[in-house]
Amino acid sequence: MTEADEVRALVDATIDGFNRGDAEAYVAMAHARAVTRMAGLNGFARAADVEQMAPEILAMAKRFTVDYAGVEVLGDAAVLWGEFEHVSRAPDGGDGERSSGQFTITCARYDGTWKVVCSHYSAA
Repeated sequence: MTEADEVRALVDATIDGFNRGDAEAYVAMAHARAVTRMAGLNGFARAADVEQMAPEILAMAKRFTVDYAGVEVLGDAAVLWGEFEHVSRAPDGGDGERSSGQFTITCARYDGTWKVVCSHYSAA
């Protein structure tokens, strides 16, 4: 497995946790000092805030998918970018509103383990 594959696997596991409604798996990928910028949030959220909001975020979400345009590994840092689609959960449990756009995710390797340190999602 290449380093780029390792980084993609981290993000894929996070997305899988998100789509299963597993708050622990969803936040496990983030470094404790990570920051996130998501469409719908006013400003940036720190990892601890995302962890606290995770159950609410997951309850409102139906599914999240990404299409990678690229992954670049530079030593102990990596950047992923591409397009995302988010589908919210309608009150009846079906598909709700859709949003899509561009994302960038920056990861760093700490003691051999990749962690997300910054992520940004901008709806189109």
